[in-house]
Amino acid sequence: MATRFSREAFGNGEAEAGRTEQELAMGRHVRVIGETDYVFDGRISGVDQVIPISGAIPSRDWVSGMLLVRLHTTANMSTSATLTVEGQSVLPSPDEPQTLFKSSTAVGSVSFTSSDTAGTFKQATLSGIGAFVRVVLKWAQGGTAGGANGQSVSISVELVGRSA
Repeated sequence: MATRFSREAFGNGEAEAGRTEQELAMGRHVRVIGETDYVFDGRISGVDQVIPISGAIPSRDWVSGMLLVRLHTTANMSTSATLTVEGQSVLPSPDEPQTLFKSSTAVGSVSFTSSDTAGTFKQATLSGIGAFVRVVLKWAQGGTAGGANGQSVSISVELVGRSA
């Protein structure tokens, strides 16, 4: 089970709370989440979790993009655990809003392990971008169980899309 604690309340009046956007000369900058704490209770080995951290972000005008992730803090992370932040190509349908239509491959991802320290910045090039992108957090516990106090990470995530 993961718990999310947001340090800041960002927003620009859009339906997607916590997301801000900035139009750039040649594209768009989207702050997906500000510094946010996640605590994982991975006392059982082999536990995998997927947590959506954004809804469908319009990307139809993007010819390329970047996924930018900062690791602000980490504590008690098991040596076999992996935290992955992944961009996925999705296509929402007004006919079936309850159904998630997504591609089977990530358009970009970065991963963190227990060897990564606070202040680590990782980025990935987005490829195969569709009309919309969503960002998910994936926690893979691995074979070693975590401590009883939970394993915590604090990250912030941004997307930069370049228009044609």
